[in-house]
Amino acid sequence: KKALCGLRVAPKKWGTLRDVTMSDAIIQYGKSNGRCHQCEGVKNAWQVINDENSIVGHFLMYVDDVLVTASTEWTLAIMKAFQANWKCKFTGGLVRDGVATDEATNAIAFLGITIEEGNGGLILHQREYIEAKLKQRNLLQSEGRDALVMPSEGIRRPATQEEKETVSYKEALEKAQCEVGSIQWVALKTRPDVACAAAIAASVQTRGPEEAIRLSEGMWSYLAKRRDLCMAVAPQKDTPLTVGISADCLLYTSPSPRDVEESG
Repeated sequence: KKALCGLRVAPKKWGTLRDVTMSDAIIQYGKSNGRCHQCEGVKNAWQVINDENSIVGHFLMYVDDVLVTASTEWTLAIMKAFQANWKCKFTGGLVRDGVATDEATNAIAFLGITIEEGNGGLILHQREYIEAKLKQRNLLQSEGRDALVMPSEGIRRPATQEEKETVSYKEALEKAQCEVGSIQWVALKTRPDVACAAAIAASVQTRGPEEAIRLSEGMWSYLAKRRDLCMAVAPQKDTPLTVGISADCLLYTSPSPRDVEESG
C-alpha cells in the first residue's frame, strides 16, 4: 500500500504504522533478543534493550530515515529488523569497534547532514548543501565576508497594510521566505553561528521582507567565507555538561545604532 500524494493524513498514518511495527519487533543477535522501547520525551528516539535489561543500542527515526548507534553486530541486527518489514537501503556506517563489515564507510548522511569521524569524535557539516546554495546565488567563487551584517531593527519603517497589498511586496516576501528557510535549514542543524541572525531575519519577514533579504544575502556571503566550519561532537569523560544562555550575542563587527548615537 502506498500513500496518495498530498494526502494530509498520510504522514501521521505512516508514523503510527511504523511505531507499532517497531514496538512489536524482536531484534535477534546470536542467542540474545532485543526489544525496541520508544522514548517518552522524544518519540523519534528509540532504545534497544536486551534480555538482561541492558541498553545495547539506540536508533533515531524521521519519517523513513533511520540513524542507528550501537556495536557493529547490534547495528546490523537492528537494520535486519527494519529490512524484515520494509525495503531498506543501507547507505553505510562508521565502524569504531574494529569489526570488519562491507558496510563500513568514511562518512554517512542523515537528514542532509554529513557525519564523519575526526578529532576523537564526530564531525557534522552540510558543506555540499551550502555549496549548492552558493552556486545558485553565484557566490561559489566569492571570497565572502568575515562577519555577519548588522540588522537594522527599529530603524526601517515596517510595511503598511497598503504596501502589503502590492505585487512588489508579495514578491519580496516570497523571496524572503525562501532565503530565510534555506538559511534556517543550516542554522538549526550544523551552523549555530548564524542561528541568531537567521532568527532576526525570520522575525522581520512580514514587516520588512527587503530587510530579511538583505540579512540573508549577508549570511550567504559569510557562509561563502566560512563554508568549511563544522560542528564537532566528542565524548568528555568526567566533564559536566554546562549550558550558557545570553541575549547579548556579539555576532556583528559593525557598531550598533545605539553605539553610534552615544558616540556622537
